[in-house]
Amino acid sequence: MPSNATVGMVFSAREEILFLCGPIFFDFSAGTPPAKENAMNWDQIQGNWKQLQGKVQQTWGDLTNDDIASIEGNQKQLVGRIQERYGIAREEAERQVDEWTRRL
Repeated sequence: MPSNATVGMVFSAREEILFLCGPIFFDFSAGTPPAKENAMNWDQIQGNWKQLQGKVQQTWGDLTNDDIASIEGNQKQLVGRIQERYGIAREEAERQVDEWTRRL
């Protein structure tokens, strides 16, 4: 039940939700639910990089063998190399890499 200080006051929907439920840690305006944990984390990917190089080559055929070898399982380097080779925005490259890791 609201305290006497709030009786008769008009709240926005967001303020009302915050008052009733406490702080919200998800931005619903973004339209995307929080990411699920990847099937394989980046420590595991880095540790298995030699075995995963073929899957990287299958997914991003424009990356050279030298590109893939030099990435050494580093997520930021993979995203950067994909962005560079395919001429796409960083966000798109990150989305592709996230999707790839979920499929592993």
